[in-house]
Amino acid sequence: MSNPTRSAREIIDALTEDGWEDVVVFGDVIGLARKLSALNPDLVLIDLANPSRDALEQISVASDAQSRPVAMFVDHSDDEMTQAAVAAGLSAYVVGALQPERIAPVALRAV
Repeated sequence: MSNPTRSAREIIDALTEDGWEDVVVFGDVIGLARKLSALNPDLVLIDLANPSRDALEQISVASDAQSRPVAMFVDHSDDEMTQAAVAAGLSAYVVGALQPERIAPVALRAV
């Protein structure tokens, strides 16, 4: 994320303190595979209010090509989108805001 929000910066800092060396947070998935290839992070967090099928397709392509945990945080979801997220290869799909205290348990489960 080129200009991380305050919340994203706090999350990155907390994960770094917990031993993750290279964490990125994306607020969109446009060009995700290209971004991941260039950045090659240890852990990827995606913060989207409402994921779309296109977003999940981008994540699926990126996840299949890379061997790293990818967790998505969304504000709202339904059964169909949850199933699509699992099919896309996400390590974790969390409904609720991206908050620092929720990240460490999700990151540990994602590996």
